[in-house]
Amino acid sequence: QAAQGFAQIHDTVGEAMTLVRGAVHDLKDEGTDFVAQIEASAHGLDDSSTVNVTLSNGIDAAPAAVSRCFATTIREALNNTIRHSMARNVDITLRDFPALWQLRIQSSARFRQFHDAARTATMRDASGIGLADIEERARALGGTAVCGPYHEGWRVFVSIPKTNDDAAASATTKENV
Repeated sequence: QAAQGFAQIHDTVGEAMTLVRGAVHDLKDEGTDFVAQIEASAHGLDDSSTVNVTLSNGIDAAPAAVSRCFATTIREALNNTIRHSMARNVDITLRDFPALWQLRIQSSARFRQFHDAARTATMRDASGIGLADIEERARALGGTAVCGPYHEGWRVFVSIPKTNDDAAASATTKENV
């Protein structure tokens, strides 16, 4: 009976390891469909959301790490918009420049919980997923992120530099279009 129990545990652990290996492979996969991942992040809000999202995607393809960084940033910014603001409109713009990729997310109304600089600093220092994590993800790719009040709303601005290989591939893609 004990041997049968161990066999079941062995099978369960084997299945779990297969799932973990698949997830790790997916994370390293450079064949990530950038456009599909960004679309899913930008328009993945549930039907009860009252936020209108406008997406202007000028990036056809990017490395998987950039794709994950931008998709996660978009999801986090939209979640923060729903949770902390009265904004009804969010504009998401992605641009492909010769030396960098750029993401701008702009809400149209002030955030209820971010009225002063002290409150913003508190949010940046909080643990968990949030503004500090957006900045950390960008830094991990050699880029920068700036999150904060902008005009009458809130803006998340992320720039990720291209490597020489990325810039060459981007130029080739644009020539073929």
